[in-house]
Amino acid sequence: MAGDDQAAPLITVVMATYAGDDLAHLEEAVDSILRQTHANLEFLISLDGPVRPETRAYLDALASRDGRVRLLPQSANRGPARARNAAFREAHGEYIAVMDADDVSAPDRLEKQLYYLRKTDSDLVGSFMKYINADGEAIGKKDMAVTHEGVRKTAILVNPINNPTAFARAAVFKDNPYDERFRRGQDYHLWARLIVKGYRLANVPEYLHSLRTGSTFFARRSRVYFVVSLRSRLILAGLYPFYLKPFALLLAVGLSSLRLLPGWCLRAIYWVRNNLRAGGGSGYSM
Repeated sequence: MAGDDQAAPLITVVMATYAGDDLAHLEEAVDSILRQTHANLEFLISLDGPVRPETRAYLDALASRDGRVRLLPQSANRGPARARNAAFREAHGEYIAVMDADDVSAPDRLEKQLYYLRKTDSDLVGSFMKYINADGEAIGKKDMAVTHEGVRKTAILVNPINNPTAFARAAVFKDNPYDERFRRGQDYHLWARLIVKGYRLANVPEYLHSLRTGSTFFARRSRVYFVVSLRSRLILAGLYPFYLKPFALLLAVGLSSLRLLPGWCLRAIYWVRNNLRAGGGSGYSM
């Protein structure tokens, strides 16, 4: 697949960035996409409102020297869901991959996800991922349910797809955009809707992405996620037969309520779960 010279890109990579993103981390994220073994791609970078002058200068220079890169400036900061949706509408690829502005993808991420999606006849695939700190040092990892059946069974318990690892047939994202009411957690809500609609979701059982964490990682995953987490789980509760629905609803409310705990408490819970999980897989996303 590497070195494909088709006129139209096979894969569109979508990244949203905003004024708060670190430029050094953004450059690392961009490089990890432009150096993919699958080169037949276009890279749409959606600017979620005005960015810092040095960031804009870097992006303008990047777009001028690499024809695969297109910038999509948005007039104001309205959240990553809207910024990504704008890029989905502009995508020319047969497949769309999501990328975050401070993460790092493995060089063969796109190649392996394309192969796995086709092999398993899936509509959307994610992958296992590692956690890195601000300096790029590995500090943990996260395994996921691999098969569609596994994703479907565990989705009410945990977010089944790591958002920055998402890779799908373009029609999936074009026909089912992120809900722009949610600035965070919109990915879980989307996966829930897709599963209920009958789309096939799976995960490549390899660590194809590294997610960067920081001091606010757990704080960002607490109260702001409660509403969207509950909405997502209530959607998934509809998959259960009527005699299990009361249990599913209680489970949805109980698990989502963990979002209301303070960040330090969430950190402790995740640490315990990480150390109890066989194989050492980390579990930072509930």
